[in-house]
Amino acid sequence: MNSNVVSIVLYNYNVDEILTLVNKIHTNNCDCLIILIDNSSENNIQYFNNLSFIKYIKSVSNIGFGKGHNISIDYCIENDIKYCFITNYDIDFDTQIFDRLIKYLYDNSDVAMIMPKIVNKDYSQQWLPKLQPSPFSILKRKLYQISRNILFVKFINNYELRNFDTSKNYNIPNLSGCFLLLNIELLKHEALFDERYFLYFEDYDLSRKLTSKYKTVLNNQTFVIHDYQSMANKKFKLFILFIKSYYKFYNKWGWFNYKDLNKINTVYTVD
Repeated sequence: MNSNVVSIVLYNYNVDEILTLVNKIHTNNCDCLIILIDNSSENNIQYFNNLSFIKYIKSVSNIGFGKGHNISIDYCIENDIKYCFITNYDIDFDTQIFDRLIKYLYDNSDVAMIMPKIVNKDYSQQWLPKLQPSPFSILKRKLYQISRNILFVKFINNYELRNFDTSKNYNIPNLSGCFLLLNIELLKHEALFDERYFLYFEDYDLSRKLTSKYKTVLNNQTFVIHDYQSMANKKFKLFILFIKSYYKFYNKWGWFNYKDLNKINTVYTVD
């Protein structure tokens, strides 16, 4: 039995790049099962079926990010696998990341999920862990990303926690879905993503659900290199999906629930 699962949802990908990635993952996490959920139109099982550490699942259509990863999470629940990594395929990583994050959850069984520091290819910081947003936080962040307007700098520094010490670990209320480790042993079905989101806000939603009951930790002692593209700022179709998810998120959690936001947006250091 594998000790952990690495879940990757695929769409319009380069097969050679995925083969390189999964072999590197397995080299550095030899006790894992890698589950590939392929949302693309073509079935590429022939490239993966000779790899014993791969479970390839071809979806009948593009079922989205959260519903795809839920297949892996359900597999973990059904097979009593304690830990599930949720990862994009546009990443590279510190080779010790799997062992370090699993050990952290083993030593801190009250932590629901954990993510590493996220950096660009030049190792500059990506500011993806953040506070849970108000509706206006999302709009101001979008405006800042598009315009880099100096008027939003103070807000961005606070919202994206840019003034925090990046050498320390923190309990943070909003973690990024580009690379997460879920504590399935603790969460069971609470680890599942809300499938009403096709793309965008699934990680905000999961964080919002968990952070009021459990610890959700940013571990700055290891890192992931993320080829972050922010495509919703570049492609109109993806921007429309972003807006749809935006409305679903606030229709679910409340548009002006500031009392609850102030309560959960407490950031503190952890060991």
